[in-house]
Amino acid sequence: MDDCDSPCSPHGNALPKALIRSDIWFADGNIVLIADSAAFKVHHGQLERHSEVFRDLFSVPQPVDQSLVDGCPSVELYDRPTDLYHLLIALYDGIYFQKHIAADFVAIAAVLRLSTKYFIEHLRERCIARLAIDWPISLPEWDRREHDGTDSEGRYNPREIFPHPILMLKLAHELNLDTFLPSAFYDLSRYGPSKILTGTRGPPPIFASSTTVLDV
Repeated sequence: MDDCDSPCSPHGNALPKALIRSDIWFADGNIVLIADSAAFKVHHGQLERHSEVFRDLFSVPQPVDQSLVDGCPSVELYDRPTDLYHLLIALYDGIYFQKHIAADFVAIAAVLRLSTKYFIEHLRERCIARLAIDWPISLPEWDRREHDGTDSEGRYNPREIFPHPILMLKLAHELNLDTFLPSAFYDLSRYGPSKILTGTRGPPPIFASSTTVLDV
């Protein structure tokens, strides 16, 4: 692609010497998205179908001498590789964080972040609905949340189901999700000072050390 405005840029002669091939690599794909050094071979029709931003992006004429990756044109996106990975999984497989566990938050935040950026409204709405379950705005819904954090034997263990409130506070600040601030701050107030200072772990990397490297 050339003359492409943010959020992407053409590779052209600036392509890195090596790219890491992600697990999202369709043999019949016709576009390679690159985030940092991670490459995703997908179908531009699938992206255009859900996002007017991608539709406008792919309507830009391609130069005849454009560098190809695995035989396909490539576009660099200024997104975190993990975020793009989760967004593409959500687009191809549907919303896939079905189990209500704290670890879901990484995928929810990633899909929400990029569905907002790329105007994919149906994914954004589902992410917001899920966050509303974890971070309710009414007392009855908070009581329901407390009940959900109690197992069948009466043990209260919400940390396996709900993410650390610091994660929600950070996401709320990033995406202006003020609705969820009261419940997140209240939940954080129930942590001891040492746990607040310790914070929480970041998401694990999506690429293993054995991931395929592409020469381009």
